[in-house]
Amino acid sequence: MNSCLRQKKAMTLLELVVVIGFLSVIVLVLGQFVSSSLKNYRNNTLAIEFEENIARIIREFEYSARAGINIESATDNEFIFYRFYDSTAINPTRIRYFANNGQFMVGKIEPDFNTETGVLSYPFDQEEITLIIDNLENPDSQIFTYYSMLGEVIDESQTALVNIRSMEISVTLGGHPTDPNKKISQSTTVTFRNLDVN
Repeated sequence: MNSCLRQKKAMTLLELVVVIGFLSVIVLVLGQFVSSSLKNYRNNTLAIEFEENIARIIREFEYSARAGINIESATDNEFIFYRFYDSTAINPTRIRYFANNGQFMVGKIEPDFNTETGVLSYPFDQEEITLIIDNLENPDSQIFTYYSMLGEVIDESQTALVNIRSMEISVTLGGHPTDPNKKISQSTTVTFRNLDVN
C-alpha cells in the first residue's frame, strides 16, 4: 500500500518534461510580449521627444522674433532683426535666423559702441552661431513667409520691409528616430509687438 501511495505522489519523467516544456513556451511568449512592449515604449518616447524638441525650437523662435524692434533683412531662408535681451541694455542685439546646407541656425551679434567716434556697429566676425536643427529637409525652399498688416504676403524686396507686421516660419525635418523616411513639419505665425515702423 505504501508503494501505491508513493507512485501516486511522484511525477514521472515524462510528466516533468511536459510541464517544463509548457512553462518554457509560456515564458517565451511572455518574454517576447514584454520585449515588444518595451521596444514600442522606447520608440514612442523617442518620437514624442523628437516632436517636442521641434515644438520647443519653434516656440523659442516665436518668442525671440516677437520681441523684434527692427528688421534688417527678410528673405525666404534668412531673417535678420534686432531685439533687446536685457532690459538694461542700451542697444539691441542683432539676431540672424538662417538655413544653410540642411541646418537651421541662429547667429547673435552684441553691439559694439565706440565711445571715441560715437559709432555703433555689429562686427560680423563676432557673430556667435548656434546650430538649432541639423536635419532640415527644406533648406532650398521657403522657410519664412512675411505678411502685411492686412495679412497679404510680402515678397523679398527690401522696400517692403517696412510693411512686415507678421511672419510664418515653417520647417520640415527628417531623421525621425523610429522611421527615417518620416518627415515632421511644424509652423507658427509670429506677430511683431514691438516693431519700430518708422
